[in-house]
Amino acid sequence: MSTFSYLLSKVLEAEANGIENMSVGEGLACALALNRIDWVRNLGYTLAQALERIDEEWITLIPRVAMEIEKLPTHKKQPSLRPNQSLSRTHSVIVFLVYFLRK
Repeated sequence: MSTFSYLLSKVLEAEANGIENMSVGEGLACALALNRIDWVRNLGYTLAQALERIDEEWITLIPRVAMEIEKLPTHKKQPSLRPNQSLSRTHSVIVFLVYFLRK
């Protein structure tokens, strides 16, 4: 199973059942992919800390996974950070920030 497929399956699992039975890294990645900032906070992390905790490869995959999830008819959409900001743009900004924070 590719890393993309694995992360996608985890995000689908999280959307259906929550993140309680996942590792912290998996839970944080799923929270970001599903735009569930409340889950990030419930795990005791800030966004910056979550980005530092998640594997760099997963960070780069989160926007693709989020876009794939958005296509599904069963997806429960979460409000974006700003009303007119698309989910893919939100995740692109996250990837950009991680790139520069890790340098």
